[in-house]
Amino acid sequence: RGIVWDGSMNSLGQYYHPLVFPSAIRRKKQIEEDIRAVHNELQPRLSENGFNNYIIDFAWMAAGEVKIIELNPFDGLALGCF
Repeated sequence: RGIVWDGSMNSLGQYYHPLVFPSAIRRKKQIEEDIRAVHNELQPRLSENGFNNYIIDFAWMAAGEVKIIELNPFDGLALGCF
């Protein structure tokens, strides 16, 4: 899950934190690079359409393979069930 403010991804973390995935820990750098690459490609189009602040969920499938699961507007105040 990424938290984006003013078009910049400021936070990136595991969606379901109670589980530990040793393989993800070992691949942390690759996972982050892949997710940020996808976001950097997508972000200009989102900003053009008024999405500058949002929470975005990703699924890292394998090296170079990232899927976007969900994107929700975020006002910085209403955290809801986050």
